Amino acid sequence: MNLRNLSYAFFENKSTTLFLLLLNIARDIKQKFDNQNKRWFNELNE
Repeated sequence: MNLRNLSYAFFENKSTTLFLLLLNIARDIKQKFDNQNKRWFNELNE
């Protein structure tokens, strides 16, 4: 395996990792918003 293939695999792996990280962050934010909306909804219904 030559150096160019190795560096390509490395960068491809990095971008995948970054993508998954962003996906996790987005999911986390969405969950926080959902929880907050549920709280507001419950307060409105009380």
